[in-house]
Amino acid sequence: MAKLGKIGSDTIMVDERAVKRAEQALEALQDDFEDWLVGDLDLLKDATEALRADTASKDFLSDVCVKAHDLKGLGVTYNYPLVTRIAGSLHRLIDENTFDEGIPLELIDNHVKAIQAVVVGKVKAADDPVGMELANELEQIVGALIDVQ
Repeated sequence: MAKLGKIGSDTIMVDERAVKRAEQALEALQDDFEDWLVGDLDLLKDATEALRADTASKDFLSDVCVKAHDLKGLGVTYNYPLVTRIAGSLHRLIDENTFDEGIPLELIDNHVKAIQAVVVGKVKAADDPVGMELANELEQIVGALIDVQ
């Protein structure tokens, strides 16, 4: 056991073997991350297609928002930090929606295509120059749209 630190007056002891086992278990799951990420991306694409079929439906827009939120949270877990950024931008676009004429579907599509490009290209580096430029541009467009409203 290793001493980790203090909380209040108690010293926390950590079983280094348990930590090692947890790290090994997480490493074993890494192979599944790709499949899970593709599955989550497919759910986002399906939700986007349903929205396109009925742009007036608040339920379909809400579903896209939920799927974007899920990917925002899972991107880093799946070792795709740019997915987190781009999905976060899409989530913000929908979540902070104050547009009288609705959210531009093309902008939603651009986010989904960007996420797909990152996943298909297996872009795992947060500082990938092309991925960063794409994420920055989407975030700026969303910011400008929201700030104008």
